[in-house]
Amino acid sequence: MNYEQMLIDAFGEKESLADRLRFPVFLTALTDGAVAALKEVHKRLPKRLTKYVSDYDESLTGDVRDDHRYEFRVYLVQQTGPKTDADASMRFVRYDDLTEEERAKLEQVQTIVREKQVPVSNAGNHKPGDVCRAVSEVLGVRFTPSSDHVRAWKHYEIRPETGAAHPERTDARYCVYDEPHHDYVYTDAWTTKLTTELSDPEKFEEVIGHAPIALPDAHTDMIEELGDEGEAIDAAA
Repeated sequence: MNYEQMLIDAFGEKESLADRLRFPVFLTALTDGAVAALKEVHKRLPKRLTKYVSDYDESLTGDVRDDHRYEFRVYLVQQTGPKTDADASMRFVRYDDLTEEERAKLEQVQTIVREKQVPVSNAGNHKPGDVCRAVSEVLGVRFTPSSDHVRAWKHYEIRPETGAAHPERTDARYCVYDEPHHDYVYTDAWTTKLTTELSDPEKFEEVIGHAPIALPDAHTDMIEELGDEGEAIDAAA
């Protein structure tokens, strides 16, 4: 659409491509199943990607964000009344042609459809206890924040030692320094790295310093105990 406008502005309407081009309209999330499917796909997107898109969108002014040249949006409102032969077709109405009352209704629909994304600090990152719970659950072994996790981040050198002059110099793939709280949070990639590499008992012993200790059959309570226990030690180690 922007290219079409540029052609007309530069060379006149005789160069318009409007009679030769088509643009697709994608319809999604019209059923409960479709909504669930979209949410599931959204969960698999990298957190840094979704945060970047959200932050960028929030940085735009309302004039830019609502301009059709930036994002062309079509709102479909289900029509009530007797069925007609035209029920399978769509009718496009220019915003400028709407009455004030119709525009007010459209703004209300826009408010419902467009969910405001508010940036959240460290969204998608985890405390040491969360990482340890995940590792214990996947590997079926005891993995504690106070000792095992500390040995792991030291072995892979993903963050500085406590008291370092530059605590922010981490391996950002796995660890992020939280300056306001003076501690560290860890990414999904860090959990994946641990559960992948430490699944080998020999590698586990090389990194952690002892052989894996299998959890008992009824290990749910033990995993829960790994939660916040030792997180302060991990931060101070």
